[in-house]
Amino acid sequence: MGNDGGSIQRRCEVVKLKKKKQKPEREEQNRSKWTLCALSKQKLAPPIVACKLGYLYNKMALLEALLDGTLPPEFSHIKKAKRDVIDLSLQSLNDDAEDAKFVCPVTGLALGGNYRFVAVKKCGCVIAERAWKEIPDQNVCLNCSTPFDPESDILILNGTEEEVNQLKEKLKKKQSSRKRKSSSKKPAKKIQKTGVSSSANTLGPLIASAEVSKNMPKSADPSIYKSLFTSSVADATEGETFCCRHVGHRLG
Repeated sequence: MGNDGGSIQRRCEVVKLKKKKQKPEREEQNRSKWTLCALSKQKLAPPIVACKLGYLYNKMALLEALLDGTLPPEFSHIKKAKRDVIDLSLQSLNDDAEDAKFVCPVTGLALGGNYRFVAVKKCGCVIAERAWKEIPDQNVCLNCSTPFDPESDILILNGTEEEVNQLKEKLKKKQSSRKRKSSSKKPAKKIQKTGVSSSANTLGPLIASAEVSKNMPKSADPSIYKSLFTSSVADATEGETFCCRHVGHRLG
């Protein structure tokens, strides 16, 4: 029983504390991001690509989903493979494609959730973020020396929730600007005019005397036949059509 002089109870035996809910280990969650395809949840194997949000995919699984139209809504930011994904160049420790272990080519750090990595969009090289911090102000890839823009060509892979949200906002702005550019490039629709053109108002060569005499019936009077297509009012071309004489002539 305790408290009778024979034994002393501890606090945990007297006071019942609420059991803490067991949460998945952070290392396991991060490891799955670096070892499994974000779309198919299959083990990552070359060729591997990354979307503009920094998620990793098996390229074949992503292409099949795009072709079949079965891409889930959470991956709707991927419209075209050539434009919206980046082919990654990962250095592997072994030659086994099914059980490949990737490392940073500069520092030798392994991909697995313990370290942060970035990808260079121009060349696809995946390098540990620690390497960029040790050698700041770089405008060439530390692995292949490809020149790039530090402001726009560095993609954080499997970033934090805040970093992913920032990338989503950038994508929305790019998509809206792309839509505006495409709409401005579209040619304006031509509106058909219902009125009679000036060329139609003027009889032109059709009413020339040579043409009139050519098409005139043999039994017709030349002066009467010609008056059907010409005006008796001098210089009265406006308001006339092919089969309409001048108003002033009809009223006269």
